[in-house]
Parts: sequence; C-alpha cells; structure tokens
Amino acid sequence: MKNQVISMLELSVAAVLFMGACWYSYQMQSDIDGAIEAAYGLSQEQSISISTVNPGRYSDALTFRGSEILFMLRGEEKKLYDLSVDGVSFPPGGDPESWDLSVIEAASHYAVRYHYGSSGEIVRIQFSKVR
Repeated sequence: MKNQVISMLELSVAAVLFMGACWYSYQMQSDIDGAIEAAYGLSQEQSISISTVNPGRYSDALTFRGSEILFMLRGEEKKLYDLSVDGVSFPPGGDPESWDLSVIEAASHYAVRYHYGSSGEIVRIQFSKVR
C-alpha cells in the first residue's frame, strides 16, 4: 500500500510539472508572436538592411552607430533609398565599391532623420553625426 501511495504522489508531481511546463511554453509562444507582429508592423515593405524604430515608443533620441550605417549601405540590395551621411550622398543605384566611406566613423553615433514620399514610404534617410 505504501509503495502505491508513493507511486501516485510521484505521478501527480510529474503531471503537475508537465502541465506547468506546457503552460509556460504557451505563454512564451504568445509573447514571441506578439513581438513578431510588432516588428512586422514596423518593417512592412522595407528592405531588410534598413533599420527603423517607432520613435514614439522610446524617450531617447534615435541614434545609430557608424558600423550600423555601413551595414545599411552594404546591405541595401534594391537601391530604393537615398542615404546621406553628414551631407555626403549615397544615391540609390550607385556602385557601393566606388563610394568614399571614409566619412563614416564606425564608432561614432549618428542621429537619423527620415524623409517620406507622398504615399508615406521612406525615400531618403539622412544621418548626421552627434557631437
């Protein structure tokens, strides 16, 4: 009789732990789904190399490091955006190998300003070095 009670208690504990793990994974999956939907809303119909953040959700000014800007320049495959860094323009459709990237300091921080077209799409991204 004692062994049966111990077996039932072990089975009960195992069942409770299993149900707790299932509930935890369900909650985690719900959180991940919500984060993915929010990220999709911010980056819909946009090149994967261009980083934008909804500034209304953050209190600090939006800045990028120079290395992130270099990634944006190299990864912009569709050549849809006119990018400029401290007044130096990198036009869409230009050859990345011929650009003078020495104006971008990888460790510096740059403020960003987005210019939108008439239908609300981003047409120009302007970076200026934060002093």
